[in-house]
Amino acid sequence: MMVTEQTLFVGLRSILFVPADRPDLLAKAAAGDADAVCIDLEDAVSPDAKMDARRAIGDAGDIARSGGKRVFIRINNEPDLVEADLAVATNAGDAIVFPKAGSPTECAQLKARLEHHQKSSERCPALVAQVETAAGLLLFANEKIGSLAEVVDALTIGTEDLSENLNCNPDASPVRTGFDMLAIAASASDIPLFGFPGSISEFTDLDRFRRDVESGKQAGASGAFCIHPRQVGVINEMFTPADHEINEARKIVDAFETAMARQAGAIKLDGRMIDRPVYLRALAVLKSR
Repeated sequence: MMVTEQTLFVGLRSILFVPADRPDLLAKAAAGDADAVCIDLEDAVSPDAKMDARRAIGDAGDIARSGGKRVFIRINNEPDLVEADLAVATNAGDAIVFPKAGSPTECAQLKARLEHHQKSSERCPALVAQVETAAGLLLFANEKIGSLAEVVDALTIGTEDLSENLNCNPDASPVRTGFDMLAIAASASDIPLFGFPGSISEFTDLDRFRRDVESGKQAGASGAFCIHPRQVGVINEMFTPADHEINEARKIVDAFETAMARQAGAIKLDGRMIDRPVYLRALAVLKSR
C-alpha cells in the first residue's frame, strides 16, 4: 500500500521503535507483525553513535519498507542535533516523531523547518508530537480547541520521561491523568492519539502490559508505540476489533443510515437508543479494521 497523508494513520495499531544503527534489528522488525517501524535517532542511540545513525537512515528506511512497513523517524530535540537529524530524516520517513515536545508553538516552528528540508518532489512528512513533561501537558491540553491539527498530525506520550519529570512511577495516577489530558486534546482537534499510561519498557509481564494498553484504548488511543517485538502482538490484538464488535458496528451503521434516509434523528435498536454519536463510534470501529 502506498502511504499518503490520508492513509498513514488508517488502521495503524503498532509502531515498533528500532535503533537506526541496528540493521539486524531493523530486518527483524521489517519481517515482523508491527504496522510501522519507528527508526530511532534519540534514546536508543548513544551520543557517540549519532552521526553513524544518521548515515544509516536511508538504508534503514528501505529495510523497513521492504517489509511493507510505514516508516516513522524519531529525531533528537536538542539544538546541536535537531538540524542534522532533520536533514536526513525529512525525506526518509512517512512521519517524524518529535520527542520532548514542549508546546504547540515549538511544533509549529519544527513544522516550518521540516518544510525547509523537504525536497520539492516529496511531500512533507507527518509530525507526531511526543509529550513528556508536565509543562508540555498543560500547554497542549490548553491549546485552543481544534488548533492542534494545524501544527501536529498526531499526539503520543512519553511515560518514562514524564514519570521522571513528575517524580512518580509510569503507572501512577499523575501519568494516567496526563494521558487523559492528551486524549481530550487530541479528540478536540480530531487528530489520532497513540500510547497508553504505564511503562513502555514492560515486555516480560505481558498481562500487566495488556492492562496498560487497554487503559490507553479506553481513553481513546487508536494504537501505541512499543520497544520490543513481544509487545507487538498484544497491541495488535487490543486495537483490532473483534468479530462481534464489527458485526455490531455494521448493524448500527446500516440501521442509522436507513433512518437518516427517512430523516429520523435517532432510532431504537435492540433495546438501545441509537443517535449520531453512537453512529459515529460505530463508523470508527469499521474504519479501524
